[in-house]
Amino acid sequence: MSEFRRALDEAAEAGGLPTDDLLARVLPLLRQVADAHDDGLVAPLEGAGALDALLVDEQGRWSTDPGALAEPRLNWEPVRRVQPPPSGAAVEVVGRAFLDTDLDSGRSEVTDLDLHEGPGRVERPVYLCGYRSWEGTLGHHDALTDVFLLGQLLVSLACGVDLSEPGEHRRFVAARRNLFVLNKRLHPVVARVLRDMTEADRHRRAPDVRSLVQTLETYRDQPEDFAVADIAGFGEAGPGARRRLIQTRLRDRLFDTSRRNRLLYFRPTQQTVDLTVASVPQLLDYRNIRPDQLFTWHPKVAEPLSQARPVALGPYLRFDEAPYLPGALDKVASQARRDRAEYGFSQLRLVIAFLRWHDLRGAAEEVIDSPLLLLPVELAKRKGVRDSYVLTPTTSEAEVNPSLRHHLRELYDLRLPESVDLRTVTLEDFHDELAREISASEPAVRLARIDRPRIDLIQQQARLRTAAFRRRQSAAEHRVRAHGELDYSYHAADYRPLGLQLFLAKVRPAPLPQRIVAGGKSEPRMPMAVSGVPPRTAEDERTTTAMTYALRTGAASGNPYDWELDLCRLTVGNFNYRRMSLVHDYDRLLEEAPPAAAFDEVFRLTPRDPDGERAALPPVSDQYLVVDGDATQL
Repeated sequence: MSEFRRALDEAAEAGGLPTDDLLARVLPLLRQVADAHDDGLVAPLEGAGALDALLVDEQGRWSTDPGALAEPRLNWEPVRRVQPPPSGAAVEVVGRAFLDTDLDSGRSEVTDLDLHEGPGRVERPVYLCGYRSWEGTLGHHDALTDVFLLGQLLVSLACGVDLSEPGEHRRFVAARRNLFVLNKRLHPVVARVLRDMTEADRHRRAPDVRSLVQTLETYRDQPEDFAVADIAGFGEAGPGARRRLIQTRLRDRLFDTSRRNRLLYFRPTQQTVDLTVASVPQLLDYRNIRPDQLFTWHPKVAEPLSQARPVALGPYLRFDEAPYLPGALDKVASQARRDRAEYGFSQLRLVIAFLRWHDLRGAAEEVIDSPLLLLPVELAKRKGVRDSYVLTPTTSEAEVNPSLRHHLRELYDLRLPESVDLRTVTLEDFHDELAREISASEPAVRLARIDRPRIDLIQQQARLRTAAFRRRQSAAEHRVRAHGELDYSYHAADYRPLGLQLFLAKVRPAPLPQRIVAGGKSEPRMPMAVSGVPPRTAEDERTTTAMTYALRTGAASGNPYDWELDLCRLTVGNFNYRRMSLVHDYDRLLEEAPPAAAFDEVFRLTPRDPDGERAALPPVSDQYLVVDGDATQL
């Protein structure tokens, strides 16, 4: 038994090798491959047989035969045909599936098209069973191919799956973005590296073995913590420190971190409208969608919104395909007007960025969908032959969700800014800064930026049993009447009058079966019949195929260390901001720290003398009452 097979059996029994044991074996192999790449060579790693030929020394460290290192095999033409260079497509294809449905029985079968198990030609980046790469089948092997093959080797040992077995290979492909399904004890940094190495898409695959080695060598390193003594002003806090602590406590009580708060746990309601979903056309071919047709954060939409200029929604929203839109937008605008009349300010916001994240200290498997950047806007309706809607920002500063900012500060000590000026700061820069802030706290977390709507391509095939289909179709289109055992209809598409049916069944004489043997003429064939083809029966099947797509609006990997900043879900809605105005007041008090004798008197630690003198009321000229009051109320 080869060393690879022996280690694979150990991993299968243990549910995956421990991380330190895994790295002690394979890191020497990765360093050897990195050195080979520096010399312009590639390693022989294609196929299970190549892994069985790996060498091992007395200390259990793996390597490959130095004499087997070879020049890269380059065959770019078929590789570019299977995976063209990145283009400016309006949407991003993130999954492919084949849906086979039997409409007569109601059974459906879904096949993942990213998994290639047949003998057919490779037409897209896929996963092949047996420790192979799709580009290797096309005669292409370069340094990026080695990254993929090494990733499969590491996944087998880290998760205890044999990728030469079809069933195990399907498990890996299904759980590739969330390897914790295969091994819950997997270190998150190692899981992130394995996912990057095993990307079938060469444009998303980790490009460099050397950097991967450095990451795996330091996978246990954690960022340095901040000392309390280093906080500015902590040691010099004066008598006003008590007031600041109390005000901070009162401010924090205003934040609602329960699931009722839609600023944290967002869910679509009648008070919100997803403008991106409403702009995606229902086409037969997704390649006909242009980027400027969609209401996402692309330059044509971002530029006027960043400059606080109005944006007409008519060119983007599909009012003809989504008849619910006018009523939903009217309801959102009506609620904004009521809020302005009752509370003195509008709560209408345009969410230009969502943050999908996980509570790693609580229910790590749950995906929390929270609005991140909220832009104050006004929604106006202009009447005409066809009503139009205009979205106008009231400012160029997008506010960082105060509830989310407070919750992340309390949970992970993430310090997010209060607002982002869209005139000077791009969302790409904001994403990079947020990603650095999160990585400083947990290196395993990856914050992906979603800047194109993601779709799942679905190739559908429906098998229809002809007779049953026709019966159902006739019953759906018109009424079919019955007279005893006879069915009759007076519909134009199915004209079978009762009198004719009675004549054919009861009156017209039927020819004897022996007529042909006796020399009689055979029955004439029906028009369009083909000689030599047996007559169709009710069991004959008719197959129809179609290619459709479905818009994916949420995270699908389930990996708690995969976070997303989604710029393709622009949503307008009314959010509960009434408490947030008090939060801003407390923030100003904490920043300015003005003297407050009345505040100190209320929160004093010593009891007040009941016989002491009370503070005199200010003169009438200095009394500013919100409502009229008498002396007792004063």
